[in-house]
Amino acid sequence: MEVTRRDMVKYAVSTEQIQEEYLRGDEAPPMFVSCLSREIVSIDELGPDGLPPASLLPELPLERVMTGGVKFTFHKTLRPAGTLVFRRTLSEITEQHCRNGPLIYRITCETEDGEPVLD
Repeated sequence: MEVTRRDMVKYAVSTEQIQEEYLRGDEAPPMFVSCLSREIVSIDELGPDGLPPASLLPELPLERVMTGGVKFTFHKTLRPAGTLVFRRTLSEITEQHCRNGPLIYRITCETEDGEPVLD
């Protein structure tokens, strides 16, 4: 995926990021990277949880995807120019129990060259 200054500025404005380096597009707000790996699909292709099908996950006994307590490690500042290629791998499946049932998750992202982007 090509990373452009314009896309970084649009993201900063839409998420109310007020730091000048974000509004100029000199660097991306940290969470900009996390939205890049999402597939863009038509509304008819979304699941009951509002997400595109998770081709990476095996069949799981879950009714919907929930997220919370997410922890990212950012390895570098994202600047405009060049192309990012995400490699998503299922590195671990951990079952946890909450009041609404089991939770299973963990995904990491790297560039095509294996350089960590976030995990």
